[in-house]
Amino acid sequence: MDTQRKDQRVKLSRYVGIYDQQTSRLVGHVVNLSKSGLMITGHRAFNEGQKFSFWTENELNERLPFDAVSRWNSKSNDHFNNTGFEFVALPKKTKATFSRYL
Repeated sequence: MDTQRKDQRVKLSRYVGIYDQQTSRLVGHVVNLSKSGLMITGHRAFNEGQKFSFWTENELNERLPFDAVSRWNSKSNDHFNNTGFEFVALPKKTKATFSRYL
């Protein structure tokens, strides 16, 4: 897994919720982030290779949309699902916000 990553991931020290664009339901929280993707932990299992449309919020409570493809999924010891995603489309404002976390 690590050998396939293009960019180093940074573990976030702040709470960043990720929401489904269609339902606006919380799907999980960002565990770590890189320029090319992120890892989400939550109760939902995501199918590998599937494209998802998400959004998060910045400090001004603005919605920041993005698309990502799930690359792997594993169950953690605390019964949460950890899923690695690769970004497909990152709008400028979303990219700028994520860059501040790195």
